[in-house]
Amino acid sequence: LMTSRQCLFFQVTGCERNKIENTCIEECDKSTSITNLKGGSFFIRKTKNNYHYIYNEINYLNTDIVTEIPNLFSGFFIDLRDLKSNTKLKMDKSDIIKLFENHLNRNHDSTQKLKQNIYPTTSTQYKKGI
Repeated sequence: LMTSRQCLFFQVTGCERNKIENTCIEECDKSTSITNLKGGSFFIRKTKNNYHYIYNEINYLNTDIVTEIPNLFSGFFIDLRDLKSNTKLKMDKSDIIKLFENHLNRNHDSTQKLKQNIYPTTSTQYKKGI
């Protein structure tokens, strides 16, 4: 969802540093989760030599855009990094890529298989409008 230069662990986990400095950027390697007042969970991850990242509790998957707005996009991006979330892959990544290729070729069976093998996911932002 976001990358931040601000220390997100200070208020969440009680990190002793209240601002980011060179030592923090170079050495800090932490992760935690936080729940907002509406009950939504987010994962916070900081790796060495990087800033803080916030991820949604479940991955975003929008298969509808291929058929609802055809011929608008010249390509699509599939993020298959191993990030902590509540979304699980029930197939290996090479099979997931093949399902996406079939989905782009308008194979409706592959669309359902994507939704079954990458679960749970969200596309609320697309449906509501960003």
